[in-house]
Amino acid sequence: MGADGSVARGPRDGGRDPRFADTAAPRRFLDALEVNERDQPLTLGEDLEVLRHAGLKSACAFWLEYRELVSGGIA
Repeated sequence: MGADGSVARGPRDGGRDPRFADTAAPRRFLDALEVNERDQPLTLGEDLEVLRHAGLKSACAFWLEYRELVSGGIA
């Protein structure tokens, strides 16, 4: 899970960043960021349609976790 990796890669100098206090903290931070910044990510379907519109064939999601996506296709 990405949150586990974020916590594991947290400050090594003993500092405490509340965004990485536990595995749920990064998601709470991102939830608040989306609300406060009015960030409205595209849905998976919308994201893939952008790629198709750009001319990529066979657009697909290679990796998807929570709200993170790695996508692409053949030019």
